[in-house]
Amino acid sequence: MEKLCLTLYFSACKLRHYMLSFTTCIIAQTDLVKYMLSRPILRGRIGKWVLALSEFSLQYVPQKAVKGQAIADFLAHHPMLDTLAVRDLEVATETITRPDLTCLPEYAALYQATVSLQPWVLYFDGSRTDTLAGAGVLENSAADRFSYSFQLEFWCTNNQAEYEALIIGLEVLLELGVQDIQVHGDSLLVINQLREKFRCTSFLLAPYLDRALELLVQFDDVDLEHIPRERNFAANELAGARVERRTLPSWLAWADSPAVAALDLIDVDWRVPLIAYLKQPDHSADRKIRFLVLNYFLRNDELLQRGEDGVDFKCVYGREAKCLMREAHAGVCGAHQAGPKIRWLIRRQGYYWPSILKDCITFAKGCQDCQAHGLVQHIPNIPMQPIIKPWPTRGWALDLIGMIHPHSSLQHKFIIVATDFFTKWVEAEPLKEASGATIRQFIFNHIICRFGIQRCWYRIGGQHS
Repeated sequence: MEKLCLTLYFSACKLRHYMLSFTTCIIAQTDLVKYMLSRPILRGRIGKWVLALSEFSLQYVPQKAVKGQAIADFLAHHPMLDTLAVRDLEVATETITRPDLTCLPEYAALYQATVSLQPWVLYFDGSRTDTLAGAGVLENSAADRFSYSFQLEFWCTNNQAEYEALIIGLEVLLELGVQDIQVHGDSLLVINQLREKFRCTSFLLAPYLDRALELLVQFDDVDLEHIPRERNFAANELAGARVERRTLPSWLAWADSPAVAALDLIDVDWRVPLIAYLKQPDHSADRKIRFLVLNYFLRNDELLQRGEDGVDFKCVYGREAKCLMREAHAGVCGAHQAGPKIRWLIRRQGYYWPSILKDCITFAKGCQDCQAHGLVQHIPNIPMQPIIKPWPTRGWALDLIGMIHPHSSLQHKFIIVATDFFTKWVEAEPLKEASGATIRQFIFNHIICRFGIQRCWYRIGGQHS
């Protein structure tokens, strides 16, 4: 910060005869004048600089605003010709009630990238009356909101209608490419069965529960929350609406031939090869598996890791690992601590998986509450760029413009321009002839007499007639 203040002081001393008659705008990331005047005691170098700058009229302009205006001007003068017009995209969104990525192939990757920035909220509700059954789904994000209403053409219970609405909403989100979701429903039975707090004793609901858990595993982060019926008003209205809706058979009827093809999961449970080798040792197995299996053993068909101090760790994977990180970071006893501390807490409770430290650090960085209430970052928000010359008036670039047609009234045919690398200060003078004597006279009168002897000169190449 003191180097920037020194730069301001040196520039003001060199350009004093220009700055005394005008108001000078200081473009910087921080207000240098405010920094110097806010010192408790004006003494030493700072006090000397403040006294020297007191005769000038200085005005601070944030560098961000200037840079943003420059970027806006650049984009206005250099439009992108390959991108569709905004009005085309707006027409497409008005005519499609449900976003179909096949209709907008150019924006498929962009749409999938935007929906994953923050979690989507899924509100579901099912309704069963004496005459018909309905399912309502409301999907909401920061910028999009989609509502679906289905009439179920089969007999079902109220809990089955709730599961039908949940399965429909999850499949739609998977088709859109969403990875982080929050599921809100007013059915306490469905939410607690998904949380594995309630057991499913009904043979009618068991297939629905298995299908819902199979869909939830495909998401990266899932948050289940029970809400009162007043907060689920929109989904409840969609489930019980008496308007023309799309009829939908039971999930059990089309479970064998789904309309949307499911992608094969690339990520495989890391415990499977270890358990297979422990149950049936094979010398032809991979050498890495035979080496890693020395630290593991089976107890009641559960994979455990041997600890260094005699404490065994239960090996977990996938959704169970995410629940452990969420509980240790933001649970009842969680204090929103960093990734290494979350790893220490999880291992203290007796759990382990190979990428535990990396996953904990990533989970802590992605916590929205930590980002909103964390410490203020004082580092610059833009990367620091080195400058060519670290001092004002140390290097100048010369350029000769001409010959100019027609000539001026005083028969000036050329213009010589000198630009300072640091301050971008420009000195220019019209010339009648481009000779060595006139250029030497310009450098002596306008540069050396005003700013002193320079360290280096640069000539911008070009042909002049």
